[in-house]
Amino acid sequence: MLNRNSQDRRVTLITTPIGNLGDLSIRAKECLEHADLVIAEDTRVTQKLYQLLEIDYHHIEFLSFHEHNQDQVETLVSKIVSFENPIIVSDAGSPVLSDPAYPLVKHWLDLGYDIESLPGPSAVLLALELSGLPPLPFEFSGFLPRKKEALKRVFQGLVAGKTTLFFESPHRIIDSLNCLCCVLPEADIFVGRELTKKFEQHWRFKGSQWSEIKKSIKAKGEFVLAINHPGEKGNERSASSLELKTLAEDYMEKPSSKKMAKLLAEITGKKTSDIYEKLKKD
Repeated sequence: MLNRNSQDRRVTLITTPIGNLGDLSIRAKECLEHADLVIAEDTRVTQKLYQLLEIDYHHIEFLSFHEHNQDQVETLVSKIVSFENPIIVSDAGSPVLSDPAYPLVKHWLDLGYDIESLPGPSAVLLALELSGLPPLPFEFSGFLPRKKEALKRVFQGLVAGKTTLFFESPHRIIDSLNCLCCVLPEADIFVGRELTKKFEQHWRFKGSQWSEIKKSIKAKGEFVLAINHPGEKGNERSASSLELKTLAEDYMEKPSSKKMAKLLAEITGKKTSDIYEKLKKD
């Protein structure tokens, strides 16, 4: 802990608009105007925000802090303390929530310094409100995993009755929903696209209705998913007809022993690895 007026040194976290410039608060704009140091995820994006707000930023120093220079936390903190009004911003939304500023904020607090946070638009809370799903309890779990097996485990591990939210990229949204709807066909699902932006769209459906909804989703822009499922009766879960159908279609499209093993595992309840080994021997 620092012993020299550490509480007098403060950095302000500013949540920026996620699509609609009008969502920036008056207080946040004033803080942007009076800043003398801006730590940004991408300084070019932040300077563009200053331009849109018609704020002169030539007297402000900009420093970039992102996922690729997280090892420079100590160097950055040593610079921050020399400024009177330092702020941390994200490209959009909170600089801490699913954005890279957390290690910097944590180190700053560990040194005994203070922080202030200016609230603003949140895609998570907006999606929760729009979803029509039970708001409590809810959980936000960041971005979904990229690998299929990890994705399936995440969906299988969702707590029944709890609304869980995720971010997803346009490149993976269809595959992720394919997996979700196979694993949890009885789940109630909300998909929000481009929230607060010009082409904002919403979909609300059950997992079993995915084949009807799929064709209407344009895989472009930013997505938020909200999921609430009722759980299974009993301790064991049997594969749904939709899940078996998807696995069978996947096998027929490009047959392989691994795909056949997955399909038979869902039908028999046995381990995929054991079935795969038997198929190889046969």
